[in-house]
Amino acid sequence: IYPDYYILSIDGIEVNRSDYESGVYYYVPIDGYGMGSHTLSIWAIGEDGKIGTGSGQFNVYSNSTTLIVVNQVLNYEFMTTGNNINLSITSNYIGTYNVSIDGILVESGNYTANEIILCSSDGYTVGIHNISIFARSIDGKEAQYHTDFIVFSNSTTIVNIHGLGGFEFMSTGNYLNFSINSTYPDYYELWINGMLVFTDNYSSGNYILYSLDNYTHILGNHSVYIWAAGKDFTVGYLQAEFNVFSNSTTIIKIHKLEGLEFMSTGNLLNFSIDSSYPDYYELWIDGILVSVDNYSSGNYIIYSLDNYTSFLGNHSVYLWAVGKDSTVGNAYGEFNVYSTSATVIIINELEGYEFLSNGNYLNFSIFSSYPDYYELWIDGILMVTDNYSSGSYILYSLDNYTALLGNHSVFIWAVGLDGQVGTTAVEFSVYSTSSTIIAINELEGCEFLSTGNYINFSIDSNYPDYYEL
Repeated sequence: IYPDYYILSIDGIEVNRSDYESGVYYYVPIDGYGMGSHTLSIWAIGEDGKIGTGSGQFNVYSNSTTLIVVNQVLNYEFMTTGNNINLSITSNYIGTYNVSIDGILVESGNYTANEIILCSSDGYTVGIHNISIFARSIDGKEAQYHTDFIVFSNSTTIVNIHGLGGFEFMSTGNYLNFSINSTYPDYYELWINGMLVFTDNYSSGNYILYSLDNYTHILGNHSVYIWAAGKDFTVGYLQAEFNVFSNSTTIIKIHKLEGLEFMSTGNLLNFSIDSSYPDYYELWIDGILVSVDNYSSGNYIIYSLDNYTSFLGNHSVYLWAVGKDSTVGNAYGEFNVYSTSATVIIINELEGYEFLSNGNYLNFSIFSSYPDYYELWIDGILMVTDNYSSGSYILYSLDNYTALLGNHSVFIWAVGLDGQVGTTAVEFSVYSTSSTIIAINELEGCEFLSTGNYINFSIDSNYPDYYEL
């Protein structure tokens, strides 16, 4: 009876507020709502404060369908351009779409029904690539489409070796010469003896040179492996090997090695070593390493043997040499240390000696080029050991033996530093020209029981001692 105003809400949101007249019909537009059920609420109040409410529902629906049509997806050759995904979307309503390749969004936008949409598929690598298309119209209808395309390559990656030979040890200017053919050149790897030595890009068909001089100091076979890839991921490889060789020999020549006089000096071993790649040698004498040194090819090497001339007999010499090419040479020899000396003992004076005489001597000399020492034995007893000088007189008193009549043995043994021995055995006699004579000067008959009676006698001898009566 007392109208005032009303409020119209849809889905809880006020959409209209206005005064009203009692009993009058009001029309409020409800366009633009999305698909589904929507709640309508009306609230009204009179001037007398009385409130009235009403509610209802309305449904927004669509008979349209959203359909994705892929008109064309072509496989294409690697690195070509102008390749597209041709699609359209059928729906009674406009909407949005997006296109993903291999899970990555590449294009999105709005569409109109049956509009031709072109999406570029250029720039992909060789292989299979997945396409996912999603569309949603404004009526909420959605569509998905999945397919794939193939990027292919008719190219091959071929590695060609143009130059790889055997190389002389320690030579220079040695190269590996190769090329790589590919429609889509990218990069290569070079491996030598199992080690990666170089990585670089290449141009198809161009010659590539790589120096091998760092390998010519290592004799033997060396492996080469070349691996190459194109941008189309087509791979080519080639295995080969090269040999580092040496035509050199290591030869030892002994120019002088002679017999050596005992205790002599200025004695030399003279030898040389020939090698294209000289390194070092070892010298062994009597099984003992005495010298290690570098050598120059063909040069004379002098080694003094004077330290060995004090040792009589044969001495072995062994020479071992190696070149930087590991080629080994050896030589054997020997030298003899000899002596032409003899040890001779000369008795200069040894006579018979008067009993109890003195001033009696053994006089002898010893001759040797290398005098050392002697021994003097008398009556089997060693009396003297001493050094001697060649030819010098040696005196030994025999006075201690003149108290012993008879023969006495003398043995002299002498040796030189060269080991030469001399001996002599002789005797000397201690004699007496004296006689012992007893003379009775007085001896007469004596009266029984008389006294003052004597025997008078005398004894003549050069060496008086004692008597018995």
